[in-house]
Amino acid sequence: MITSGLRSVVRPSLVALLVALPLGCANQGPARIDATTAGMSDTREMLLKGDGQVDALVAAAKAVGTNGDYKKGLEAFTAALDKVKGTAATVTSRWESMKGKSAEYAKAWQEEAATLTSNEARDIAQARQRDFNSRLVAVQSAFGELKGAYDPFVAQMNDVRVLLANDLTAGGIAAAAPAIKKAEASASNVRAKAANAEKLLADMISSGSTKAAPAPAAK
Repeated sequence: MITSGLRSVVRPSLVALLVALPLGCANQGPARIDATTAGMSDTREMLLKGDGQVDALVAAAKAVGTNGDYKKGLEAFTAALDKVKGTAATVTSRWESMKGKSAEYAKAWQEEAATLTSNEARDIAQARQRDFNSRLVAVQSAFGELKGAYDPFVAQMNDVRVLLANDLTAGGIAAAAPAIKKAEASASNVRAKAANAEKLLADMISSGSTKAAPAPAAK
């Protein structure tokens, strides 16, 4: 069927773009669609976890000094910061992968679409390509904006860590408060950009599902 063929042409590239898997013609049809959707789902889960990590980091920064064990508070803050740094690095690597794989995506599309024999099928394929490309561009842009939000937030929180590590006293903690407040404002931007990227991914996952949406419940 044309629809099945079009799905096999459209879907494989997003795996390569989002999770850096190689392009190829293996696993045609539903198996490859499901693999692609699984890759997008993993990326979406990473974004959802990242949102919680941002909240935890802000809370940990504000909690340093709230009890008598300043060192323990700093250790908890540092651990939370390391998790956010890891997520930020993953966002950056996947954004770079999306940019770097664009040419491979276009080449794979052309090679597979060339196997279509009728003008009608090619027209449909081209329309699906335009739709997929517009979604892909939106996801790429969203990840670029998310990276741009993570960068200052991580840098600001790292400054807080250095300030606290160098002066882990009541006075030093109080002096770091403005830097924590500034980072907290940046956290709001990270959450907003992550929510936008997550929504776009959810839409792509839905459009690539090999299962029908459940019927609405009877009233």
